Formats: sequence, C-alpha cells, structure tokens
Amino acid sequence: MNQYMKQFRIEGYFDGETFVNTSSEPVRLVVKDEVSQEELEAFRQELAEKGLGDEIDWQGVRSDFVQMGANFGNIERFSQKVDYLASRYAVLKDRIQQQYTGSQQEAELQTLEQIYAKTKNELADSYAKNIGGLYESLGQAGAAEDMRSSVLALVDQKADAYTAHIEQNGLDAGITGPDQEWLKQDDGYMAAQLRQSASALLAEQNTQSESGQAVYDGNDLAFAGVFAKKLAKQLEDPAWNVNQSDEALGRELASQYKALKADAGKAGVSEKLTNMLTGAFPPFMDRLMDSLDASIEGNRQWAAEKPWISGMIRTSAIDRQSVYQAFYGAL
Repeated sequence: MNQYMKQFRIEGYFDGETFVNTSSEPVRLVVKDEVSQEELEAFRQELAEKGLGDEIDWQGVRSDFVQMGANFGNIERFSQKVDYLASRYAVLKDRIQQQYTGSQQEAELQTLEQIYAKTKNELADSYAKNIGGLYESLGQAGAAEDMRSSVLALVDQKADAYTAHIEQNGLDAGITGPDQEWLKQDDGYMAAQLRQSASALLAEQNTQSESGQAVYDGNDLAFAGVFAKKLAKQLEDPAWNVNQSDEALGRELASQYKALKADAGKAGVSEKLTNMLTGAFPPFMDRLMDSLDASIEGNRQWAAEKPWISGMIRTSAIDRQSVYQAFYGAL
C-alpha cells in the first residue's frame, strides 16, 4: 500500500510558504480505504515482476522524515523516532555502498548525510526547545543544551550500532520467495526488519551513553520527556481543587515527588538526571501555586460582582508556607 500510494504523491517544493507543484501529471486524490484488493494485488504482482528499480527514492525519504520533531504531543514516541531515523540511515548507507561506486557513490552518500543531519538536528532542536526549555524555566540552567547534545549523540550512537549490526550479521529481511525480492529495494521495509533483528542490542545500548560524548543517555531522555509533559500539563491546567486545605496540597505534592524518585529508580535513569528533575520540583511547585492563585483571583473578581457567593468559593491566596511545611513534613 505504501508503494502504491507513492504513485499519486504531489511532486514539488516550498518557496517560502508557497508550494510549487513540479509534477507534469494532473493531481489525483486517492484514499487508501477506497483502493480495492484486486487493484492492490495487481500492483503487487507488477512489483514482483519489475521491482522498484535501483534509483533511491530520496523524495520518499524526505517525506518520511518530515515530522521528526519532539514535542509534548508525541514525546512518548521519542525512542521510536531515534531508532527510525538511525535504522533508515544505516540501511540506506549500506545500500549505497553496495550498489554504487566512485563519484556516484560519493554523491549519493552526500545526499544521505545532508538529509540525516537535517533530520537529526530537527529532532535535537525540538527536544531542547520543548523538553529542555521547560526544565530551563524551572531553574535548571543549561538543561536545553545538555539535552540537545545528548540527542545528537544518541542518534549517532544508534546509527553506528545499526551499521555495525549490518556489517557483522548482514540484514535478514524475512523474504521467503522470489515474488518478495522487490522488498529489498524498499529501504523503509528493510529498516523495519533491521530494527526487529537488532532490537535486543539496541535496548542494551539505550542505557549506555559513550563516555564523555553525552550528558544523558536514551533512557534518561525518554524519561525526562514524559515527566516534562506531565509537569507542563499540570501547570497549564491544574487539577487541584483550591477549596481543599493548603496542607493537603503540600502532602499531595510530596506524594508526587516521592513517586518521581521511585519511578526514576525503577526506570534506571542516571543520578545526574534524577538530581536535575528533583531540583526542578520546588520551582514547579511555585509555578503550580501561581496557577492556582490565578484561578483564585478569578474567584475574587466573581465574588466582587456577586457578593452573595463570596462565602461559597475560595478568595484567599494559597498559603505557601503551609504548603511547604506539609510538603517537607510528608517527606
């Protein structure tokens, strides 16, 4: 289906914010659900007979990498994004080295390196901006740059590991017959097979950053991203009922803090990351109480307009001393 749909993609490029269509064929909208099994089977048979050809589909590679940024909406897939980029790179590099020689090989490798570097930097920059930026706002100076450099190192480490796996073990593509030989020319499929065959190796390396190369390893980055999402959601939309006591808020925050340390221990994250996350927690508490005070200010404005309701809603600010006393007392 993936190869079938490529027939109908729009060729072109962006000039600023304007898309320039360079295709000579009229645009045809095709919906996957409307493709019949008969049509798809006929296309598969054609692939089995003719293959995909030797030319690398660089537009397809760029299209597959178009949404590789890390943000709070997709941070749970951070590790998959790293593995996806690294495995595609390793498969394409191997294909180029096997298929081309001389100046053509050099040109194809240069194209690969340009696409790889651009995508890798997009992933690292977006992680640093969104995840690292949150921790910076919680008083953790240098977090964004440490995380950016760690993402870059992690992707390179994974790409090297996948490349070494291919060199040492070859690439078992799971191809069972001659009618599937065309799949060897589908780098997306081959990369998926590589990730499966090397999964145990890469899982082990995820927690082993090369000495001196990265501040945080892949395990650290995955944990920090998910925890940052949780904090950001709390700050944006606090779920705490301000009518409960401030002491109860302190105890609730203490429970969250203890859960953080327990979860970090279970996940096996580094001491450096654990210290950074726990260091960010008191500033997070202050920011959270700022958000709660903002909602209480809304109550005050409402009570000023409707005095009869003032005894039914909270209009006094959070007593931070009470919160912190209860917080540290619960620890």
